[in-house]
Amino acid sequence: EAVAARVLEPTEVVAEIPEGYGTLFQIQWGGGSLSQLRGRLAGRGCALNTLWVYGEDGWHGYNRFDLPQEFPLNQQFIEQYEQDVPAGTLYATCADQPVAQDLQPTQIVADIPEEYDTMFELQWGGGSLYQLKGRLATMGCMVNNISFTDPETNTQYAYNQYTTRSIGPTNQQFLQRYEQLIPANTLYADCYDVCELREDKKCILWEEMRELGDLNYADIVYPTGGLPCTADFHPKVMSNVFNVLPVAPDLCIIRREDYNHRRYWGQAITQDQSIPPFILIFRHPNHIEVELLHTEIHEICHINQYWHWLQQLKLDSQAGYNSDGYFNDSPQGQEFIDLIEFKQFDSPDWKLPIDNVYRNIYSLSPLELAAELCSMHLLDRMGEQGTYDYQTYSDGRHVMLPEKRDFDAGKYLTPEIVEWLETYMILPEIAD
Repeated sequence: EAVAARVLEPTEVVAEIPEGYGTLFQIQWGGGSLSQLRGRLAGRGCALNTLWVYGEDGWHGYNRFDLPQEFPLNQQFIEQYEQDVPAGTLYATCADQPVAQDLQPTQIVADIPEEYDTMFELQWGGGSLYQLKGRLATMGCMVNNISFTDPETNTQYAYNQYTTRSIGPTNQQFLQRYEQLIPANTLYADCYDVCELREDKKCILWEEMRELGDLNYADIVYPTGGLPCTADFHPKVMSNVFNVLPVAPDLCIIRREDYNHRRYWGQAITQDQSIPPFILIFRHPNHIEVELLHTEIHEICHINQYWHWLQQLKLDSQAGYNSDGYFNDSPQGQEFIDLIEFKQFDSPDWKLPIDNVYRNIYSLSPLELAAELCSMHLLDRMGEQGTYDYQTYSDGRHVMLPEKRDFDAGKYLTPEIVEWLETYMILPEIAD
């Protein structure tokens, strides 16, 4: 009754999908094509099998798996409803397996096992290798091996045909063909444990680290004042960021009060490979709520850069992550540097042309500016652009200018920048 009292958005589905396959259930449907309906249901774990639609001349039925598509009733149904299944009450049953071709691009349906190095099956809606690895990361899986049967060539690739932990020549054939697009398909994958790749370093869990107190890792643990590291992020981060921004596993946040700064400010702590990365957020008691949201997202964008670093297995803590070395040398970093027109001369400082629009924001380095534009784009997508607050720098150096508010996001988020962000950092949004 509550559903019937409001008009659903196009392609919106309201339904309680039963656990038993083949069980008839009711759907409230906002209208759209048969493919969109199948995709919405597949994203919720239901491979649409039978469907019943009530038309002007009575009920029309469709049976996808148990009857051939050329069956007269199926043909009649497809002819009438393929492009437009009208909004209203429908009845359906599910088959026992979601179908990849029904999913939206980059959408995944999978039960990821708790054990590492355990191969599992997943349904993939199609997209680049980065998007596949990124989407699995948002589900808690640092992907290791990927294999599948190419629907065009029907050639079975070996289990380790693409292996994250072996980035040498064995992967080149896979990358040449599939790096930009792994087609919608049934894939097989497994996840690895970041800790096992740290060679002789022990991977300390947060519970263990708290027990150690300030005896170890004092430079990181002690300044937090013993405050717990939790998953208590801003609610809008939980609902709008973690589902589209790949980050390292076990990310958590520590909050401290700081009377020396009147604003929020944060740090992404990633340089010690023996513990999980975490974020420190400092606030003055008279804080501004929107600054909290911006600060958290900016630091999580830094953690995303760390995730890229882990994907390339730059696991030596001496590799100089905090010196921006990995980002600047990576293909995506080089592309960003060229896009922004960063220049570096004899000094370690980065420079921007005098008329470059990005001189007005946090342009201390390519790494920092990429994180700032990442947070700016996420806030823009969340509808928070009108309240965004930032501080400016004169020329990419530590010279503070007056604060600016209520900026025009389009001034900085050009189509080229948005394309770069959605290629290398932020995953596309997909329907539930």
